[in-house]
Amino acid sequence: SDISLNISRELLQQNHQVRLMRKNIEKKIKNELLSMLKNDREKYEAFWKSFGRVLKFGVYTDYGMHKDALSDLLVFYSAKEEKLITLDEYVSAMPEAQKYMKLNKMPTVTGNPIRQELLSITREEARKKLGIDDSPLILSFGGSLGARRVNEAVTGLIKWHNGTDKFYHIHGTGKVGHATMLENLSDITLSSKVDVREYINDMDVCMAAADLIICRAGAITLSELQACGKPAILIPSPNVAENHQYHNGMVLSDMGAAILIEEKN
Repeated sequence: SDISLNISRELLQQNHQVRLMRKNIEKKIKNELLSMLKNDREKYEAFWKSFGRVLKFGVYTDYGMHKDALSDLLVFYSAKEEKLITLDEYVSAMPEAQKYMKLNKMPTVTGNPIRQELLSITREEARKKLGIDDSPLILSFGGSLGARRVNEAVTGLIKWHNGTDKFYHIHGTGKVGHATMLENLSDITLSSKVDVREYINDMDVCMAAADLIICRAGAITLSELQACGKPAILIPSPNVAENHQYHNGMVLSDMGAAILIEEKN
């Protein structure tokens, strides 16, 4: 049905604007479904038949996905119909997410899909591409748009080690924070070992070459860290649903694979 296609399109979009509007989208969808359930049962069933085809394989989730519109809608349907969700298979990015899903069978924990390039280059090969020696490399970034608090913290770190020649440091400021960070670093002469970029276009190479990574705690980033076996300092974004980046990061922290620092600290 037209409404099923429109709702599915809204749910499956992952752009920044839709994430910010998540609460309104959930409310709109639930209201429409309740109206269909009350006034047009046939249309209601048609929606779920169509939506089920979209989700035939299952639910792919990180720790915070239980509060996202897609999973929340499935839980809503389960509650209204008083039955478990029945799909062919379910997959999960991490086992900690499973307790938030009401499913008829246990999901298979597969991790997240990551770029193949991360697994096809060694540290030595990556360093040769970057033209650097075996000195420790710090890689830091806050995302494509940037993260002000991460940029501020890394500015202080660069000022601390700049000129000591102890470390290489590659930092991605993101589009929004690039000019501001360069201005904040204008009182020092950056060492040739410090590379401040607006965006890191060769992330696979930089990540493979790095010895320590400072970053946010999004699910895909954490999966890439684990695949590369890189130690990390995680600074979760507090501006996400249910503080899920914190919970994502704590999975690695509890395993001793990362140090987690909250912005408030």
